[in-house]
Amino acid sequence: MPQISIICPFYNSEGLLERFIKRILEQTMTDFELIMVDDGSDDKGSEVVSQYISRDDRIQLFVQERAGAGKAYNLGLTKAQGNYICFLDLINVPDMDYLEKMFCSAKETGADIVACAGRIHFDKKDITRFMESTMRSELISGVYVFDRSEKRKNLFQVSGVYLWNKLFRSDYLNELCTSFAETIQFYYLPLIIRALMKAKKVALLDRELITHYVEVENELEKVSILSENDFVNITKRIYEKEFSEVSDKEACESFVIFLVMACVGLMSGGVKYNEYKQIYDYSKNEIMAKAKNISRDYFKYEIDYLRWNLLKVSKSEIDYLLRSRDLKVSTPTDVTYRIYRFPFDYIKKESSVLIVGADDIGRDLYLQVEQTGYCKQVMWIDEIPEKYRYRGLPVVAFEDVELTEFDTILVCAEEYEDIAAKVNKLLYMGAYASKIIKSTPKFDKDKAVRGQ
Repeated sequence: MPQISIICPFYNSEGLLERFIKRILEQTMTDFELIMVDDGSDDKGSEVVSQYISRDDRIQLFVQERAGAGKAYNLGLTKAQGNYICFLDLINVPDMDYLEKMFCSAKETGADIVACAGRIHFDKKDITRFMESTMRSELISGVYVFDRSEKRKNLFQVSGVYLWNKLFRSDYLNELCTSFAETIQFYYLPLIIRALMKAKKVALLDRELITHYVEVENELEKVSILSENDFVNITKRIYEKEFSEVSDKEACESFVIFLVMACVGLMSGGVKYNEYKQIYDYSKNEIMAKAKNISRDYFKYEIDYLRWNLLKVSKSEIDYLLRSRDLKVSTPTDVTYRIYRFPFDYIKKESSVLIVGADDIGRDLYLQVEQTGYCKQVMWIDEIPEKYRYRGLPVVAFEDVELTEFDTILVCAEEYEDIAAKVNKLLYMGAYASKIIKSTPKFDKDKAVRGQ
């Protein structure tokens, strides 16, 4: 019996299979089985998988008629033999030590679920960034193992409702007696919501171990056989089943916050009009009544809070659509900066912030905060402070700062690798991971071209 079963469905994605399978076979932990489920493809995807099966008996292939990812994952679950299960997709590329780190965390903590941080990769721009919604460490105050007795106000926000950044104990999934919805989209919600809510222990691994590729054609979730609004119908059923009589009020509140954020996100993301109207009506007629106590503190970005408030006062879906285009955040706009702009919507006003910026990024961000008075205390540290001190800028060295004095430590750089290196250094120096926010500041190409 393998320690881990990896389940991955695919549909007409012949070109992505080789990259995915190779990365799985490169894992530092080798005690796994890879279960590939062909969701009725009409390309040569199954032939590609079969070639790998002939070389490695850890790989299995199952084929079903086209029915969607949900049914494909359910089929994979019936075949899984591992003590732990992870659910991946061809557009998820795990680091080589992904399985090893997740498995070790599960064994050390005895958790039912382990969640890690992840990255997002934009193919068209060839840019990889930290994906904040996979590990919102600012919500957990340094606590990285939750059990049922702990406060669960942010249960569904801390690590997101994603499959691909989590490892599940097989026996626990069997105890849940739940499965994936047999739909094309949002099929994962019934399982992941129930799993997070019922778990006796959830371990959070604040390390980026997997990359999620967007702007890649993911045929598996094409909506050609979608007959209804999956999001509305699935989340309604989840609420009725899990929360209508739930005693865990904080978990229920967390689910409502998830619904709020999902609805405003979907309506700003270009869904078709008939789906847009369904989501709008759902938000106005049902979610609004459940979310009476939602305040600004629940929203990471001010623009989402503004959209939610607009939703409450809008008269129709057309009214909301037209007015939402003119929404602007109330953060400073008249600041002087050269190329990089301070991420005001990440940082609470009148808080204390330590800027860990690389060269000109740190300079630009520090000057903006100083000019606006946005934060009550701001300090800038740099690897080579002498480079800017001669210009009269108050930059200090890493070793001259008491890291625990600040509400937020903002780590900024253009490249993901630079951010990761700075974060590791800060953690080694004793910084709290829960205070660190990683950001690639907005790069103003026009100003860069003009040489300002």
